[in-house]
Amino acid sequence: MPLHILIPCKALVLGKSRLSPMLSAPERAALCAELLCRTLDCALAIVPAERCHLVSADAAAADLARARRVGTIAEPPDAGLNPALGQARDTICADAAAALLVLPIDLPLASARAVQALVATGGDVVAAPDRHGRGTNALYLAATAASAFIFRFGGGSLAAHRAEAEARGLSFRLFEDPALAFDLDEPGDLRDWRAFTSAPAPRRP
Repeated sequence: MPLHILIPCKALVLGKSRLSPMLSAPERAALCAELLCRTLDCALAIVPAERCHLVSADAAAADLARARRVGTIAEPPDAGLNPALGQARDTICADAAAALLVLPIDLPLASARAVQALVATGGDVVAAPDRHGRGTNALYLAATAASAFIFRFGGGSLAAHRAEAEARGLSFRLFEDPALAFDLDEPGDLRDWRAFTSAPAPRRP
């Protein structure tokens, strides 16, 4: 079954509010735009543009996606992340079965290689946990799960997604990878990311 990638993104000017102690509002918007572009490029290294979908109500985010020939599935006003993903899934799966990958934008270390490894794990539902083992940083749904699975992003989403899979008789697997476990959310995360990106590359023997 073809793989489709969903990239949810709130309004760029509203994103990463918890970083306000370190970044001004324009700086946060610029960071969100950078993260979105990184995520779009990562997804486009895996699937063609017609199978990559931005899920957003934000015109600025849609413009960045359009520049890469990626379409936008409009997020219903005030719907929230999970209903928006459900509507996007219904749109994609309306005519044919498909596998889905939800890839948020706040994974600055995510790589095409890590994402492809997640998809290749096998199983109906595969989740990449965050560093704390509580959240879901990326979620893969095989075609056997994609058409009816209820998204449970939010607090304690890893356990909620596992319970959702088990309730539907679907297999559930974890894919633990440092590149996908690191999410950029709190000021400490930003400091860690800056330290990582400014570190000198290891010298070759």
